[in-house]
Amino acid sequence: MDADMQSLVIGFVLTTVLGGLLGAGLQRTQWNRQARLDIAKQGYVDATTMLEQVLTSIDRRYYGLYRWYSSVRDDEPEQKLAEREAVYFATVHEWNEKLRTHHQGIRRHLGASHALSFLNYRDDLDPQHPSSLHYRFVLCTSLVHRLKADPRTEPAVWSEIEKLNWHLTEFAQEATTELIRRSHSLRRLRSRDLAEERSEAMVSRPEPRFDRSPRPDGRRRPGRAGEARGGSGSQAG
Repeated sequence: MDADMQSLVIGFVLTTVLGGLLGAGLQRTQWNRQARLDIAKQGYVDATTMLEQVLTSIDRRYYGLYRWYSSVRDDEPEQKLAEREAVYFATVHEWNEKLRTHHQGIRRHLGASHALSFLNYRDDLDPQHPSSLHYRFVLCTSLVHRLKADPRTEPAVWSEIEKLNWHLTEFAQEATTELIRRSHSLRRLRSRDLAEERSEAMVSRPEPRFDRSPRPDGRRRPGRAGEARGGSGSQAG
């Protein structure tokens, strides 16, 4: 086997092996990148679904509480008062059933600080000055019960319900802001991945190189279109 044939065989083998290794490496990188992006997307979807469920429970309980409080405050007929009280405590039962699920979902998807804003068991030590939403609901419920026995407590009851409403709004806004921040991070991650994919595509498809060595007859081998005509267009004239 002459030298040219040996060079051809070696070049073919090296090109095949190195090309295969490079392709496998790029494919593995793309799979890892896509897996990372899919995990981030699914985490965002799960967090959004969880927050919608929590906010729906919050809205249902607050609405029921306010209607019950209004009936007590306005001294409405006993039947209507009993109906609204029953509706409210049905939402309380539903709330308690999902309390730990919501608490752990918030902790897992939004972090410990948001979870403590929703439920903080330390509030058991000072139930009259709670910091978490759950115990604020508990306090307002007990105050409405007190209002039924003593109408003079109405200003204090309304004050606590207003505070509850303010804290509910603050919780919803902060949690939504966190999800918006994650949405922006997801977009940046996707943009970075697209840029890396384009860069890798350019590496895997290098610009073709032309053999400019003389032919056996002494003539130059053809190169680019302009070079094949003997020079650039500006030199043709």
